[in-house]
Amino acid sequence: MGTFFIISLLSFNACEQSGGFGLGEENITPVEFVLEEVEVTSSVVLLDSVVSSDVGRGLFGEVVDAGFGKSVFTAYTGLSANTALQPDIPEDAVFDSLKIRFQLGYIYDTTDNNRDLEISFVSIDEPFPDLNYENTDSFANGNRVIGSGKVKVNTLDSIYGIDGDDNWGREIFELLKDKDEKVTDQSNFRNFFPGFAIKAKEGTQNVFGFNPGQNFQVSFFYNESNEDNTGRIARGFTMNGSSVPASYSYEADRSGSIMSLLNETSTEFDAPLNGIQAGTGIVTKLDISGLESFVESKDKIIINLAELTVGPIEDLADGTEPPNFLFLFITDQTNTLIPSNQGFRAIQQDGANPIGKDFPLQLFYNPDTRTYSASITTYAQAYNRGDFRRNELFLYPSSMNVSFANFLVNPENIGFKIFFSEIR
Repeated sequence: MGTFFIISLLSFNACEQSGGFGLGEENITPVEFVLEEVEVTSSVVLLDSVVSSDVGRGLFGEVVDAGFGKSVFTAYTGLSANTALQPDIPEDAVFDSLKIRFQLGYIYDTTDNNRDLEISFVSIDEPFPDLNYENTDSFANGNRVIGSGKVKVNTLDSIYGIDGDDNWGREIFELLKDKDEKVTDQSNFRNFFPGFAIKAKEGTQNVFGFNPGQNFQVSFFYNESNEDNTGRIARGFTMNGSSVPASYSYEADRSGSIMSLLNETSTEFDAPLNGIQAGTGIVTKLDISGLESFVESKDKIIINLAELTVGPIEDLADGTEPPNFLFLFITDQTNTLIPSNQGFRAIQQDGANPIGKDFPLQLFYNPDTRTYSASITTYAQAYNRGDFRRNELFLYPSSMNVSFANFLVNPENIGFKIFFSEIR
């Protein structure tokens, strides 16, 4: 009942509500319950980079919208020559065909009429070593299309297949038959063929997620004589994407969009609407220094509940979803993320150590109200005591590295409410 009473009071629209409380005994000090909104200012920041390698997905495709402008993604993957399983191919073997199979784990726009994908695998024309990559790292690719085709993306995680370039397939097949060092040693093969750039047809109004790894397969089909030379036997050998580098990159043209001012990284911009866009590194920065003014203006208070809300957000495009939840990462005047172990410094969940690292706060999305919200009571209490104070924070999407989820929100729809007890 007490929890319901507190949450109900938090739903008031007034800037401040208060009321007295007492037990009617002379030795009990009355308590004043007050709800107050803390001022929050916000801006938009483009992060200097987003990690795009070893994240289990490579984004590719293109979307143009009025909010963020034009975003174009290209995925990259190396190719394993599968040297341990290469067959002994007899001299009389004849190449038949090349097939490419791939798996998709993500689609941005899920409407039925926007699931057609025209995909191409283009050879990378520069070294693609196994390093850490960010979404600003791109690789030169030429005009040699190794495989292309059209598929209907009805389900995710299914295996899709397209025809490959038989001329290229025949070249590699002849090297395999000759046991050429270019293909029998993985290091040599990587130098000979760095990998693929994966692209969607220009003008595609969607972003897809390519799944790197063993489910990416390049198969060489051929035939050879049977044992008694009375017929031919169909054979095949498959290279795949296991244990090779994979990443993605993006390019943006935000001219004419709401985010048109966003032309420098790690810089705050005031836009008509705030925004968050996964994959590209657009985040909303909050300044909650109003909390400092709040606690310093009060005397002998107990913070019972603090709630941060983001929303209602602006209407989303049909078939798209915003991030499932947001983190509240700590930043400073440099407008960069602050590393912590294998993650980033963040405001922690209620009940966790406010200066800990293991339980970052999550603002979950409610599709009915189109609003993100979370209790940040423990942090507000530590702030009030002076134990830990950070005023500059990023609203950071949960799927930043692996999706194109995004949304816009009016700065006036970002709220910070505190329900506290004031001892008289």
